Amino acid sequence: TIEDLSTKTLADLLHPEYKNAFFNGIQSLNEKEESDSHISLDAYCIDAGNKAKWIEWNHKKVGNKIYSTGRDLTPLKAYKDSLKRQEKKLSEAEAIGHIGQWEWSVGSEKITFSDQLYTIFGIEQKSFRPTLDSITMMIHRDDSGRMTQVFQRAIIEQNDYDMDFRIIRPDGEMRYIRCEGRCEIDAEDDVIALYGIMQDVTETTQKERDLREAKDSVERAYAAKSQFLANMSHELRTPLNAIIGFSEMMERQLLGPIGTPKYLEYISGIRESGEHLLDLISDILDMSKIEAGKFTLNQDSINLT
Repeated sequence: TIEDLSTKTLADLLHPEYKNAFFNGIQSLNEKEESDSHISLDAYCIDAGNKAKWIEWNHKKVGNKIYSTGRDLTPLKAYKDSLKRQEKKLSEAEAIGHIGQWEWSVGSEKITFSDQLYTIFGIEQKSFRPTLDSITMMIHRDDSGRMTQVFQRAIIEQNDYDMDFRIIRPDGEMRYIRCEGRCEIDAEDDVIALYGIMQDVTETTQKERDLREAKDSVERAYAAKSQFLANMSHELRTPLNAIIGFSEMMERQLLGPIGTPKYLEYISGIRESGEHLLDLISDILDMSKIEAGKFTLNQDSINLT
């Protein structure tokens, strides 16, 4: 402002780092023979209150005089710096989440990719032009064609949309992609663009697959164990019934007396051990039935008094 400049010369206003460039620009303009020449540059300046400001200087030569105007760019510079910081944070967040932004104008071949999407697709920005055809070419053949179908349905229904597909990157690696988007609708209620995000969910998908495989493996092992216990219980009960039955016959001496009384004690021990082992096997069989959901409970009344 005029008050800021009232006590300072132009040299006083300029930050030391910008003085040479500033006056060299004026000198080069002064040396030009043609009239109405002009140059512009930004310089860091110090106002009368010793506050730093960015000033856009425009110099114009008219005849043998040079006229200079200055415009305070400090708020604009601050806004741009803030915007750059926000863009950096957004870019870092996208990298952390493996997410990229995209946009497609209806009727256009080109799809606009954010930087992170180039990383996700494993392609170079300089050598790759994202289009419906070029992206479709990278999609796994079993999933190809789905993107166009989803886009067409979104335009017709004017609804949000999502899809999952696989891509084959130039290095041959397969990645799983989650795509979500929305429609941009104009004043005439027509869809003019589709936009959204794509996220690389390969790690998550692989972990889910590993968990499913581990769960299936455990369930198969559990079922095999239950089947083994059930079969074993059935197979063991048959000889045990014979052992218990024959020992009980011998203990009762149904077919005649046993010569040595000591044998009766042994036979009794055999029968008792067999019955105990049969109880254990029956419990195992009951547990197998419970695990398989085939155990039947028998209700009965009990007098607790």
